[in-house]
Amino acid sequence: MSFQLFFQQRLKWSLPVVLLTASLTSASCSGKEPQSQKQTGTDLQISRFTTEKGSYRVGESVKASGWVVNNHEFSAEITTLKVMIRNLSDDSRTFFHEQTLLEGADVHPADSLQVGWKEVWTVPAATKKGPYGIYVEYTLSSDTTVRSYQSFFSVVDNDSRTTYEIVSERHDELPVFKLRGGMSAEYTVEKSLASLASGISQSWAVSAPGYGPHPVTSTPAFLEESVRNTVDAYDEVLGPDAAIETVVIGTGIPSAAYLCRTMKAAFLPIHFLAGINTVKEVQSMVDHANATGFKSYAAAGYDPSVAPAVAWIKLLDLPALYLDFIQRHQVKKVVLLGYNGSADGENRARKIVDGRGSYDPGSVYLLHPGGGTSEDVSHLRSKYKDYDEQVLSDFTRITDWESGLTNQQADSFSRTLQSHTAVDETWFISSANDIPLWDLATYVSLAFIRKNETAYKSLGGSLIKGVSINPYLIGHPFFESRMQYIPLLYWQGNPATSTADRLLNTTKRAIESYFPETTFETLSFWINSTNNFGGAQQAQALLAELGRRSYENTVTNQLTADEVWNPADGMDSPCEVRAALLLQSGTAGSLADWEKNLTPLTLEDLKELVVKFPELVIQKK
Repeated sequence: MSFQLFFQQRLKWSLPVVLLTASLTSASCSGKEPQSQKQTGTDLQISRFTTEKGSYRVGESVKASGWVVNNHEFSAEITTLKVMIRNLSDDSRTFFHEQTLLEGADVHPADSLQVGWKEVWTVPAATKKGPYGIYVEYTLSSDTTVRSYQSFFSVVDNDSRTTYEIVSERHDELPVFKLRGGMSAEYTVEKSLASLASGISQSWAVSAPGYGPHPVTSTPAFLEESVRNTVDAYDEVLGPDAAIETVVIGTGIPSAAYLCRTMKAAFLPIHFLAGINTVKEVQSMVDHANATGFKSYAAAGYDPSVAPAVAWIKLLDLPALYLDFIQRHQVKKVVLLGYNGSADGENRARKIVDGRGSYDPGSVYLLHPGGGTSEDVSHLRSKYKDYDEQVLSDFTRITDWESGLTNQQADSFSRTLQSHTAVDETWFISSANDIPLWDLATYVSLAFIRKNETAYKSLGGSLIKGVSINPYLIGHPFFESRMQYIPLLYWQGNPATSTADRLLNTTKRAIESYFPETTFETLSFWINSTNNFGGAQQAQALLAELGRRSYENTVTNQLTADEVWNPADGMDSPCEVRAALLLQSGTAGSLADWEKNLTPLTLEDLKELVVKFPELVIQKK
């Protein structure tokens, strides 16, 4: 499946930044931001200028601080220096507020001047949510006036999230996990937590019925907050020092949750998804991340299931928070997972031209999901308020948008693990195209049941009871494992014939290779579609296609329900239905006890699996 098709069909569902100044003509507070700015030999550099926090609510005071640096051999006299603020989402690009911070100051040669924390604005009532740009303008005694964008902050309310959130509750003592914000990578963290806790989870809270997830509000410290939030989530559920034999590091490719389940592994994402309105926000996020020890770059694009534009902020190396997590939890094995693809990568993109090379720290790629057509560019302009300000490279292809992990990243992660942790083995699972990595969920689920055959025989009946046909991104690895359903993961934009072909070829052959005694035609086929994943039309088409092929032992969901945990409106979403079935099979305590006695897959098991399915590649790093 091409990623151009992927996006065309996807209809549902405070430390400082260092930036250089640019010279321009003086403008009043009511003036508009120039369409473009040219370097003309600026006398001073505004450095590390940012706000005290990344987000503010109505009534809070915004404070800012930074440095003025003189890299020349002559003194510079500043007559005034002020902060100017504008709503980055406002098409008018009008500065609505300014605050003078400095007057009559000399900056000596090769010296710097700190502007301490000063209040620059109090957020008034009725201020619109969204990103607000911080610009610094100074005037020299020579009457030269220079203004430059420095950073941004977001105005938020109680419904806003500046990183994804996973909360838990209990239903008849069964652990239930609920995700708000993020997408595939954050979803995989939620799913791995549910498996480790012998529980259940929704996909994510929807922003509206039948729609996609709540967007996460961007802030300069977004990447650090997301990494920290991930580590804290596992520490809260497992305990801060609980031993974990294996960690999976990678993207949110759908099979990742199943690899974690069968290896009893924690999942650490290599990227996180932020909702954005401008390229300026993306650049500020990666600049801040790199200045604070989170080596990273960004791929910015759009997704029809989320209202604003979105950007993956992507790690180029493992941050200290991950390394500390790995050490505290005594991790011995690490599996890197992601599509490393063909030479031309996953998707067309244009790089922001700023002197940085490909995948250099701080580099930003602007994705063209529609392939660069006029319609695609028009859509980008509607999503990115500063699209026309950007100087873009020619079209290229990048090797990772959502599911990819480059060989350079894998090598960097491995070197860092060897240098800073007690991990004794790191392996990279990949493939030449993406579909085998979706099939990996099928393969590891079968290998896991085979490895624990005695425990599964104690449940009674046949070892394999059915296939859970899961559209992107819905699945319940612990439930499917316990109930002996093998997952088939597919993209719901593909025709029903394509999904049925994979079921009756790849999935069937895999099941029969592990369990030749299974009569495939008698299995239960659970079409796991919902209102917000796949939808009724696609589910009915798949149901009809299986019927045409004489497979009528099917189960369907309540197709008007979203995949959201909310027992108050009836236990009709898949996570609710499956929670009830889990509890019919045993109490929450007995499920946890049964799980403790299962033996996870090991790296040796994965190496044997790749021999069995050579379309997958596993290599030691």
